[in-house]
Amino acid sequence: TSLTKEAIAGSIGDTEFLYNTPNQNSLPGYLKMGFAEWTTVWQGVGVVVPRRASLDEPVLEAQRENRSVLQTVLSAEYLQWRYSECPTYSYESFGLAASNSPSGIIYRLRQNRRYRLLVVAELWGSPTERKTLLAAVSHRTGSRLAWIRSKDRTQRWLFRDRSRTLVTLYDFGQPMVPQPDLSLGEIEDVL
Repeated sequence: TSLTKEAIAGSIGDTEFLYNTPNQNSLPGYLKMGFAEWTTVWQGVGVVVPRRASLDEPVLEAQRENRSVLQTVLSAEYLQWRYSECPTYSYESFGLAASNSPSGIIYRLRQNRRYRLLVVAELWGSPTERKTLLAAVSHRTGSRLAWIRSKDRTQRWLFRDRSRTLVTLYDFGQPMVPQPDLSLGEIEDVL
């Protein structure tokens, strides 16, 4: 609570809003501090059919396709800061060779005794390109399971698990903040 209150106080004047992903235990505290429920990001595990494809690496920058919602600009600086310099996880990124439009995937692998899970932090491009990227990375990593946002599914997947991440917003009184389109990377790959 002290850290969040300090962040709010230190952001007054140069910040339009803050967002967070509280769990069920911390949600009441965030609501008392003035945060409001903003959006929900649905995610789940799907089975990917591996396929060979020519991939380019690394992804240096990207473009989102939907400009009518609030989205993070995937600039080279942002991708470097968020994924290349991440102290917690090791991410890999690939683009699609011979693609007419920017497309790419940023992911990390999560391994346990029974399976290897492909955690998809960012995925962009046309539906066909996203499907190809997932299949190619599945082939490259040997993982047939992907943890992915529900809206990034590129084919009919049977979800084994389905969960949601509630995102709260602290608004500094600016004009209404539009609905966001948050990636799993932006909500810290919550599983």
